[in-house]
Amino acid sequence: MNRPQRTSPEASAWMVVVAFFLVFCALVASACVGGWWYYTNAMVDGAGTFVRVHAPAGVTYQPRGSTSRTTPSKACVIPPVTEACQSLSEDDRVLAVPQAGYGPVASVLLPDRTHIQLWAYPTGADLTLRKFQVSRWSHRLQELEFAQSAGYARYDLAPSAGQAYSEMRYTVVISHNIRIAMAPGGSYSVDVIQHQAGTGAPLMAEIAVRSGSLAAQGQAGSVALTSGQKLQIDADGTLGVAQPAEWNLIRDGGFERYMAGAPADGLSTWAVRGFVFDQTASDVERSAAHATIYRTCHPTTPSAFLCPRQQTVFLAQFERQGNQSKSYGYGIEQKVDLDVSEYRTLAFSMWARVISQSVPNAGVTNNECPVTVRFRFKRNGPADSVEERYICLYRTTLDKPIPPAGQYVYQAVSNQPLWFRLNFDLRDPQFDLLQSARYIESIAIYGNGHDYISQVTDIALIARQQR
Repeated sequence: MNRPQRTSPEASAWMVVVAFFLVFCALVASACVGGWWYYTNAMVDGAGTFVRVHAPAGVTYQPRGSTSRTTPSKACVIPPVTEACQSLSEDDRVLAVPQAGYGPVASVLLPDRTHIQLWAYPTGADLTLRKFQVSRWSHRLQELEFAQSAGYARYDLAPSAGQAYSEMRYTVVISHNIRIAMAPGGSYSVDVIQHQAGTGAPLMAEIAVRSGSLAAQGQAGSVALTSGQKLQIDADGTLGVAQPAEWNLIRDGGFERYMAGAPADGLSTWAVRGFVFDQTASDVERSAAHATIYRTCHPTTPSAFLCPRQQTVFLAQFERQGNQSKSYGYGIEQKVDLDVSEYRTLAFSMWARVISQSVPNAGVTNNECPVTVRFRFKRNGPADSVEERYICLYRTTLDKPIPPAGQYVYQAVSNQPLWFRLNFDLRDPQFDLLQSARYIESIAIYGNGHDYISQVTDIALIARQQR
């Protein structure tokens, strides 16, 4: 009969010693790991962030936990010292009313040289510094998070190179808890639209990338953007798809909404109206002018009348006949009402042709111009006077067209009733059009003169943030 082996007291003692040693090693290792984790992951509040106010009024600061708003009044240390500055901490809020002005009304500046600019018009601005944390003991991480509730903001983020922290995270949170993670060193814009009066557009926000890359995370997935792209977000929080970063500031340039019965109030589509230049023109003389919108073949089709429906467009025809002796304009107008200071390119285009004009070689300054485009704008701020610029298209038999002069730029075309594709970059310095305009009030297109028949279609004003 085999008896079980009995462990000697010496062996048992060694087993206990080894077990305690292993437990001790585990505790030491856990303490080391915990200490290392704390060393690398401990975060503290960042410092050195402040808001700089550019507008003379309309920008306020709301500190964390407070319902009161104050206007920053402390002079900035960094020039220009005429502007006011206010330090920012976590959950501090910066707000601006639409009346604060056009262009950037305030800037949030971070110690890493990140620069965030706020626009106020037309929705106002509302930005909160939700989080600014940096590694406490190491140089591992800097993390920033903003909550943007209204307005347009431009985020020019500092590059990673040369920074105190090896990893830098920048996030913007908008409605529906949509999170926008932006790569360091890039330039981005977030426009929380809130409401676009009269457009019928159910947009909540638009995101655009000038340089760099970002990822927008919604409840149903994420969308990545790179340089030159934008993303539209519906009012219900649905993310769209990446598309070119450009904006058509003209609504209903093809007259589809107008022909579908949209209110002709100049908001969602065009308003039809007269333009008086000769105050002595009687009501009878004015009533000789009218505008008609109808469907016809696109200007690029070989035939003017025979083409499939998919090659047709709506055009607007401006007409005044009867051997009139006094000038009178008649056409269409649309309210734009936009801050355009962020756009480096404003490319206006349309198809136009002059069927007839009673004055040969017309183009006399705003008196005889069968296709006139008028822009009303302000150069700097809301208190500025409204200015006007004109593009005049006319038929001529002369070799020398009229040079630009004053408020007017002229486009001469051959003395034939042919379609012409009109293209102008309104920011082009060779023309004194809208080169320095921060705000566009309206655009009008009309025939003007004694007798005329002219037509326009496919109207666009494409805005881009880059040239």
